[in-house]
Amino acid sequence: MAAKNRPKHEVRFGTVRASIWMNECSGGDVWYSVTTSRLYERANEQWRSAHSFRMHETPMRAAARLSACNRVVECNECSDEKSGVECMARDIERSVFAGGNHE
Repeated sequence: MAAKNRPKHEVRFGTVRASIWMNECSGGDVWYSVTTSRLYERANEQWRSAHSFRMHETPMRAAARLSACNRVVECNECSDEKSGVECMARDIERSVFAGGNHE
């Protein structure tokens, strides 16, 4: 069975998650994309994710996307590919959203 593709980094604000994905084309170029999802718990205590958001989650979604985009820009400024990957693994303590729930 093939290995599951995992995001390089995730940012969370409450129940809203922004995932940063590393993409590589055949020429070796690397670029990043960001997806957002909302976490919720089903009645049977299983956690699921959805891609629709309630009105009160909209500011958290915007904050998560902005924080993830800042993270990508920060990592693209790294001098070489190895340091870029290491950059993705660091905590985002320096985020402008110090009050957010970062994981």
